[in-house]
Formats: sequence, C-alpha cells, structure tokens
Amino acid sequence: MTTASRSPYGPSARMSKQLTTIASAAAVLLLWSISAFALPNPATPLPDCGCVDRAEITALQDRIAKAPSLDEAKALALAPVELAHDALSRALWLAPHSRSIRTAERRLSVYRADVRRARSEAEVAHEFGQLVRLADSGGVAIDAHIMSSCHYTTWEIVAIVLGFILGILPGIILLIILC
Repeated sequence: MTTASRSPYGPSARMSKQLTTIASAAAVLLLWSISAFALPNPATPLPDCGCVDRAEITALQDRIAKAPSLDEAKALALAPVELAHDALSRALWLAPHSRSIRTAERRLSVYRADVRRARSEAEVAHEFGQLVRLADSGGVAIDAHIMSSCHYTTWEIVAIVLGFILGILPGIILLIILC
C-alpha cells in the first residue's frame, strides 16, 4: 500500500479523471451562468450602449492603409482577427452545434484568405473595412444605433465576452460579425 494509487492520501487515476471532469463541467457552468445572468437577454436587442468604438476601428483601418510594408499591413489586419477566431473557437467548444458561431468562423477564414491574397496596403485596408461593416446595414459603417438592432444568442454573447477578454478589437469584431 505504498503506491499513490492505493494510498488513502493520494487520488487514484480514476478519481483524478473524475475531478478533472467535474472541474471542466464547473467551468462550463460558470460561463453559462455569466452569460445567463450577468449579460443582456439575448432575445432583446442591445441598447444604444455606444459599445462599438468607430474611432478604434477607423484608426486601425488607417494604420493598415499607411503601413510601411504589405507584410506589416497584413499583420495589423490579421492580429485582432486571430484573437477573435480564438474566442470563437472557445465558444464553439462550449456550443459545438451553434450555426451562427460556425458561420462567423467561416467569415473570418474567408477574410484571412482575402487579406493574405491582397497585393497592396490599400487592398488590405479595404478588406478590413469590408469585415467591419454590418451585413444588415447595406454596407453602412458600424454605428451604435445600427448595433442596437442586433439580437445575440447566449453563445454569441459568450463568444463576444471572450473576444473582449482577449482585447477591445476582437470583441468589437465579434459584435459586428455576429450581428
């Protein structure tokens, strides 16, 4: 009875696996409770909160257009999108059947491919500008008023919160593409 697996003081391998499963379930429940109680009801539109900072998006688009090289423009355009993709991946882990999160992931993948194919800094900036325009707004630039008409599911809210945890721009990008 000297091995850790048989010792009353050390957990067995089976018990360790059970504890890991319980901890994972607790993490999922914690995220669910945050989305269910601390965030707006997904069935209602967000109020005119001014959450979407047009100046931040415009400033990034200008930095992309004025980048000293094409590689730097691509890096600027892809950095917040990679973080947004990470947030979507985590949300998809929690909600593997969410159609809207999968659609947003595909949209980011298309965007990344378009940016990688771009041949000038201006073209990269244009692709970024297309990403941050609301599909439902007829191409109108983002605006808190337009964003107030968005309805988010619980899992979309979780993805958006994760995006904001990773950074302001990834959160804003997710607000836009999940709208």
